Amino acid sequence: MLDDLRPGFRQIIRNPGFTLAAVLTLALGVGATTAVFTLADPMLFRPLPYPDANRLYVVAVTGKDVIGGMMQIPDAIRLEEDHLSLAGVANANGPIQARTSGSALRLGYRITAGFLSTFGVQPILGRAFHADEYRPGDASADVALITFELWQSEYGGRVDILDQSFDVAGGRRHRIVGVLPKGFVFPDRLNQAPSFLTPTALDPGAVGPNSLALPFARLAPGVTPEQAISSVQSVLASIEREHPDYPQGRRPRLIPLRQALFGPVRTPLLMLLGATGCVLLLASANLAHLFMSRLRARRRELGVRLAMGSGPWRLARLLFVEALLVAIAGGALALVLGQWIFDLVISQTPRFSHVYRLLPSGLDWRVGAFAAVLAAAATIVFAAGPLVRASRTDIRESLQDVEGKARRRLPLDALLISTQSGVAVLLLITSGLIVGSFMRLAFQPIGYEPERVQTAFLQLDGGRLDAAAMREHFRVSREIYERLRSVTPGGVTLAGAMPGLTLDGLVQRADARDDAPGVSSYGGTGSFFRVMGIRLLRGRVLDEGEAFSNAPVAVLDERAADAFWPGEDALGKLVRSEDGTVRTVVGVARRVLPRLNDDEPAPGSAFVPFPSDPRPPQIVFRTDGSGPSLEQVRETAQAVAPGSSLQVFPFEPFERRLGQPRFLAAILGALGLLTITLTVVGIFGVVNHAVARRTREMGIRAALGADSARLRRMVMRRATTAGAIGVVVGSAAALWWTSSLRALLHGFQPNDVSTFALSGLFVVLLVAAAALTPAWRASRVAPVVALRAD
Repeated sequence: MLDDLRPGFRQIIRNPGFTLAAVLTLALGVGATTAVFTLADPMLFRPLPYPDANRLYVVAVTGKDVIGGMMQIPDAIRLEEDHLSLAGVANANGPIQARTSGSALRLGYRITAGFLSTFGVQPILGRAFHADEYRPGDASADVALITFELWQSEYGGRVDILDQSFDVAGGRRHRIVGVLPKGFVFPDRLNQAPSFLTPTALDPGAVGPNSLALPFARLAPGVTPEQAISSVQSVLASIEREHPDYPQGRRPRLIPLRQALFGPVRTPLLMLLGATGCVLLLASANLAHLFMSRLRARRRELGVRLAMGSGPWRLARLLFVEALLVAIAGGALALVLGQWIFDLVISQTPRFSHVYRLLPSGLDWRVGAFAAVLAAAATIVFAAGPLVRASRTDIRESLQDVEGKARRRLPLDALLISTQSGVAVLLLITSGLIVGSFMRLAFQPIGYEPERVQTAFLQLDGGRLDAAAMREHFRVSREIYERLRSVTPGGVTLAGAMPGLTLDGLVQRADARDDAPGVSSYGGTGSFFRVMGIRLLRGRVLDEGEAFSNAPVAVLDERAADAFWPGEDALGKLVRSEDGTVRTVVGVARRVLPRLNDDEPAPGSAFVPFPSDPRPPQIVFRTDGSGPSLEQVRETAQAVAPGSSLQVFPFEPFERRLGQPRFLAAILGALGLLTITLTVVGIFGVVNHAVARRTREMGIRAALGADSARLRRMVMRRATTAGAIGVVVGSAAALWWTSSLRALLHGFQPNDVSTFALSGLFVVLLVAAAALTPAWRASRVAPVVALRAD
């Protein structure tokens, strides 16, 4: 084989067109698959970066009235105190914000005493938190552990950073006591990795969002998950006896940490891997044809080599070396292309997609090995046919440059066309379902203008959320709102909840039973409708006095009004809030969607004043010039509450739900275009090759009286028949495959008939279009030219 390297190099250099087409085809297939593998590897295949990570679990509970699988604070405290069959139990809450030595805001988390030991983490510089530093809320010590990455980027890796301080939200200074090891990953699904950890302890008196917990746990050596579940069940039972007001009859559930972190993205990533694998299969089919065509063009050369004493397997070895050189070049280019595609994919990753940032910054040795395996596998696939044919080369036929036994090789052309058509229709059906689902989500009327507003959430006292802190939070937020409103009236509002993202409560008809269905309600000021772009149809909106006094009034959207009083005017009718307040309907607004991607229509929305015991609100302001600027909001917040911090983000339309569908639609749309290109090029090449190989047959048919139209129909019929067979097989495979995508589809069924039919018809038309030019060439063959070779 070493002796064949020089002639192999010479052959691929002398044929730049063939070499470029083969290398690019291989690089596209392997590069796309490599980029997606880089994305999926840390989430699906690579072990989590913790010692004995397979023994780490999230402890959830199931049962009636359980919220999000979370347990009560006393449950989590009891588990931390009495591990039973668990080697460690830990809780964490956050994120919280801080400003370190740099100007950028940093995210951090509060952790309980068992966190570091549960995850097997110890500082590489300084110390861990002392036991007496883990205290609830503001009583907790003002100390912090920073990450290795923050230590290097902002502190230059200096060893004298211990005891330096930085500001955490709420104006508290935290002292650095240690540095976490390089590569430490916090077990949360946020896109932005935390930069520091602070100590805390669970507070039995906490209310609101901090009244629930979802602990992490490590199984003790030799303990099975079933034994651990039994131990946790005994804890839940004892707590329920002590607290009859808690949900009763709850059952524990241990969720493997990998599943808890990556469960939502497992199906999309496997789908993308399968899609890029199909692209690679298409590329391999095209490469097989390229090498078959190259073999035909070299028949005379191979015949001369045989006549001079080379054996058939020597010819096969020579062709294998050439294929191997193409594979090496294509694999190298695939790594470059894969890095570019990966960077592009990461740049398009949605902010709220919950894609866990274990992702590497680029391709590593694992990905390089993966690309090498793909390139080698593709080499075997596309070189197998030419190698077998080379080993069976006939000297006489080669020197005469005739095919011989052409009919016996016709099924290979049909197989290539069927394979390409089947893979293409499978990818197009998948892309069509995902893109159609996203379009349905993105362009459905939602009743307001989220793209024109931004939301700001104020953080006070380190993010504490007990009852007194929430009342203070509301008071400060209201003062900020009043100051901004005096500058830009109508351009800013205060909202207790936001359509599409958060729910504030429920509203029912006043005379309805307690278990009767209700509609989602949102608390806000009188300017809420103008800022959010909600159009009033009848009546009036809330005024400022009503908004802050919990006045007994409400505004319904038209769907809620129609649901409560079909065919009647809702103005003046009575509704009831969850707290029992009876309210008079004073206005009816355009329909506002409270939720996204529900298969059944949402029941409607209601807008009410802030309750007597309000939760921390959001400051919402318009970005079209009629509201305050972001700098005005920040300056006003600092003037009212020095040391506070603001979390500001665009209120894009249902971004938390649209992020992943938009991402998948973009990726699959690009793969669909690549699929169409590879299919057209591949089928054109196959049909063109088949026609060129059968030139003599075409000439004989023309000499015997076949007209041009008949020859064109013959070529078109054989190509479209093979394509139709591939479409049928590919559609059957898609019917099985798309059933696993049900959770990703909104408003579409996995077996949507129109998507299947349009995709199949489109692929058949692609085959016909690709065969059209070769068919026209076949019909133009002159008998005297075709027979001249004999």
